[in-house]
Amino acid sequence: SASASRNATASGNQNIHAAWKVHVHCMVVNHDGNVVDALILGAVTALKDLILPMVKMQRDAVSGEEVVRLLHSADCDRHNNGGGGGGGDSDSEGGKERRKGKRLTFRKMCIPLTVGIFQGKMLVDPSMEEELLCDGMMTVVVDAMSLNDGDGGDDNDANMKDEDGEGNASSSNLTGDILSLSKSGGGILSTMEEIAACTQLAFGRAKELKSILL
Repeated sequence: SASASRNATASGNQNIHAAWKVHVHCMVVNHDGNVVDALILGAVTALKDLILPMVKMQRDAVSGEEVVRLLHSADCDRHNNGGGGGGGDSDSEGGKERRKGKRLTFRKMCIPLTVGIFQGKMLVDPSMEEELLCDGMMTVVVDAMSLNDGDGGDDNDANMKDEDGEGNASSSNLTGDILSLSKSGGGILSTMEEIAACTQLAFGRAKELKSILL
């Protein structure tokens, strides 16, 4: 949904600002464990795929109030050609344009990793059966866009392979921003090294998924 607000400037003119409010609703259709990771990744993917329709402010003929009006494809072309709103995105299917608009700009990208705690050991991405046997669960959410390697350089080698041809996603040199760290149940991680290990696993997953989601 879109809403508009009105602010008066020092000169007496009124500036009208409109903003989108986006709601994300998640429905679980098959829960076989680790639903938290699935919901967060699903929400991030949905927001990355979202295209907001082009709009413009228009005065209502009846009330005289400024309202937000959605622009259709032909209106978008006229709006863009007139210099009012370039930079839109569009998807095509069978040569026919489906939608035009603007994508969201992400400053952070949440990547979660849930670890089960079983008899003092860590179990990554547990299934439902494994969750029932675990003493506790820990979920770490990191920012994939903040990733960098150990020497401070940007993480631009997300697709690099090691000598065995496997992705080197679990590199211990990765650093970045931790957005959330939560724990449920009675299992105990006794040392900071174990918590750091969970965090490194989350950074490894973020590196693996970064090139897919961006």
